[in-house]
Amino acid sequence: MSSSTRPPAPAKGFIDYPRAGRGMPWKLLPSWRQVLLLGVLGAAMLVGAFFVAYARTTVPSADAAAVAQTSTVYYSDGKTLMGKISGGTNRTMIPDIDTIPVVLRQAVMAAEDRDFQTNSGVSPKGIVRAFWTNIKGDSKSQGGSTITQQFVRNYYADVGQQKTYQRKIHEAILAIKINKQKSKDEILRDYLNTIWWGRRSNGLQAAAQAWFPRGLNDYKSLNLSQSAFLAGVIQAPDTFDYRRHEGAVDAGKRAKAEKRFRYVLSGMVQKGWITQQQADAAKLPQLVVRDDLVTNYSDSPTGYLLKFVRDELTNWGFTEQEVEGGGLRIITTFDHDAQVAAETAMDPDKGQFPKTDAEDVHAGLASIDVKTGAVIAMYGGKNYLERQINDATQPVLPGSTFKPFALAAAIEDGHSIFSRYYGNSPLPATGTRNEFGDDYGSRVSLLTGLEKSINTVYVDAAMDIGPEKVVHALTDAGVPADAPGLAAVPSVPLGTANVSPLNMALAYSSFAGQGVRVKKPHSVARVLYRDSRDPWKPPGNPTVKAFPKDVTADVTYALSQVVDAPGGTGTEARAVPGAVAGKTGTHGQDDNTLSAWFVGFSPRIATAVDFYKGNGREDLDGVGGDTHAAFFGGGFPAQIWTAYMKAAVQLKPWKTSDDFPERVCKNCNGQDTSNDSTPAPTSSPSSSPSTSATPVRPTPTPTPTPSQPATSEAPVEPAPDGSGAPAAPAAPQPGASG
Repeated sequence: MSSSTRPPAPAKGFIDYPRAGRGMPWKLLPSWRQVLLLGVLGAAMLVGAFFVAYARTTVPSADAAAVAQTSTVYYSDGKTLMGKISGGTNRTMIPDIDTIPVVLRQAVMAAEDRDFQTNSGVSPKGIVRAFWTNIKGDSKSQGGSTITQQFVRNYYADVGQQKTYQRKIHEAILAIKINKQKSKDEILRDYLNTIWWGRRSNGLQAAAQAWFPRGLNDYKSLNLSQSAFLAGVIQAPDTFDYRRHEGAVDAGKRAKAEKRFRYVLSGMVQKGWITQQQADAAKLPQLVVRDDLVTNYSDSPTGYLLKFVRDELTNWGFTEQEVEGGGLRIITTFDHDAQVAAETAMDPDKGQFPKTDAEDVHAGLASIDVKTGAVIAMYGGKNYLERQINDATQPVLPGSTFKPFALAAAIEDGHSIFSRYYGNSPLPATGTRNEFGDDYGSRVSLLTGLEKSINTVYVDAAMDIGPEKVVHALTDAGVPADAPGLAAVPSVPLGTANVSPLNMALAYSSFAGQGVRVKKPHSVARVLYRDSRDPWKPPGNPTVKAFPKDVTADVTYALSQVVDAPGGTGTEARAVPGAVAGKTGTHGQDDNTLSAWFVGFSPRIATAVDFYKGNGREDLDGVGGDTHAAFFGGGFPAQIWTAYMKAAVQLKPWKTSDDFPERVCKNCNGQDTSNDSTPAPTSSPSSSPSTSATPVRPTPTPTPTPSQPATSEAPVEPAPDGSGAPAAPAAPQPGASG
């Protein structure tokens, strides 16, 4: 550039600021001395802050931790204690580290903290690695915790579990202090006595008994393979528990267990504790089938509630360790007064349960809030410790409680509650019989057919509209699509699929909710943690549109007539104040009653009650004494339902003056809405039906050979452990439901 084109020098005193695209003048950058000084000052401040925190931190009382680990469960008011869930009741403390095999101690150190013997309680390398991984945003957050830190976290109540840097610093300071106060052997012993090993076991001795077969489960004699496996599961017990049931192996979990097993062995080789040949020869040890311990639960009906809550939380993603050893405060949806009413109704002395001839008779009750799906009461049995089968969730054949869904399907198909079908017995096309072989006429309305639970009317209707439409109505209402025995056959309105009282309470809530139901019932309202984390609440419960409003208005009217109309099968429920509707159900085979139901609702509560005997294939007839020789849904099930609902509808959350919607009479135009041609039944000559709610069964009439085979279903055999789980009864014979 020539001197004539060179830009003039800036005037004296003028500051030449950098132009766009030019770098910052180097003179404005701090010097290395300034950077060093700032670094030294920052480090000094951090060190000073650490020593202040160290001096102010006191080691809390270890004894308080065991109590804090127990999770407490409360009724819906958040104050009334329901019970406690704790995995620590099976802990056996090991007082002497020398009794623990060296190979087990080495395996645990190889899995969790390979520098345990030499570190100061924390691992700077591990902390830096964890910090860097978390900074990168790796979804698998790194803890960087030593054995001492894990011990501190599990053993001292005020340390907390939240994943914050403040908590980690507090934990690290305590770990350093504990490392100075206790020997390495003491820390390792207390760690092995304290930690969660899965399978509801706290401590090494409980873990050995929970994972390995009898005769091979004494902690003092654990071998290399057992030690490496146990050390590996500390990280995530549920992830590596691949054998939970007899003959059942989860291949995915087994592969993860094998990988973790090899990781532990390689660490032992690296530290020189075993040879490579020993590692190569080691195989995954034999595991005992998982056995759910029941000692944490109550020897009363409450035990079923606690187990139900526990299972719901694990289904939401809580680990067993969190639920049983995390010191949670669990607020449920169970209403204490409603639960008392349910248990009282099921009491032979105070309530309506049969007082005589009731050995091995089982009954379940489930009651939900129609609007929210909250389970407000549940009766699963008398004593959870004696029998771990929850009869509120146990599937049983429901009899004629399926008929309202056939009615809903018929109305949606263009029929009405006054559409008429064949009411005599047997039905020529299928051989279906009515109870006692009663005849009601060749043209009986669906309304009367529901009031009097006439089997032939509803099987005839199912054939007319197509049984697949009845199945569709059932699944829309919430009956599981995979319910054993659910099939599109003409007899489906008679209850051919195994369902639970909880299933049926949900399904009937679709009528009470004017066609809308929640997706699934729930029993957990919120969970409060031991530390400062925000309470956990279940995600919003979405609703499902099951039926149009005008359809449910007519079905609800018909169900109210089951209770209110003369000769209805559910007249027992008239004693409940306010609007109620419901349906009886009785499943039988070869003139034996195998199950009996009453399912119904108020505008706010849907409740189901069922009965069966033994494994579900024993006759209920005669239960309750000679005056109740025939066991029907309108008898004891309806009495218990009524006793419970009389109390429940008076409770503040569900007390209402609302009535059911007016009958719409959808599709009634041009149809005959007059009385049925034969309103009163005409019995076969061999029998004369009683008008009582629980008639004595007459001499049975021969069953005609059906022109269509009975519904088939895969039988559910009793539990192999002899626990008495009910087997699915054989498919209903024609006319065996009422």
